[in-house]
Amino acid sequence: MFGQFQGTSAIVEACDGGQVEIRLNPSNELSATFVEIIGQVVGESAIKFLFGINLDSDKELDMKLVNDVVELTFDPRFKKMFPQ
Repeated sequence: MFGQFQGTSAIVEACDGGQVEIRLNPSNELSATFVEIIGQVVGESAIKFLFGINLDSDKELDMKLVNDVVELTFDPRFKKMFPQ
C-alpha cells in the first residue's frame, strides 16, 4: 500500500505493517493502492525497485492474509513448495 512519495523514493506500508523505502527510477509509475514490489534489498528497510504488479481490484486486499502467506514461504514445513 503506497504512502508518500519523496523525490525518487516512496515510503510504503508493507504487509506486516512496517514501512519500507522503495527507491524508484524517474520512469517508474505506480498508481495502484496495492502493488507487489519486485526488487533488490539495498538496506535494512529499503528496496531498489525493479518492477511492480498492480493488485488493485474492486475489493480490499486482506493484508493480514498476504503477510501470513509470506511467512509460510519461510516455514520449514513448506520448503518443498517454496524452495529458496
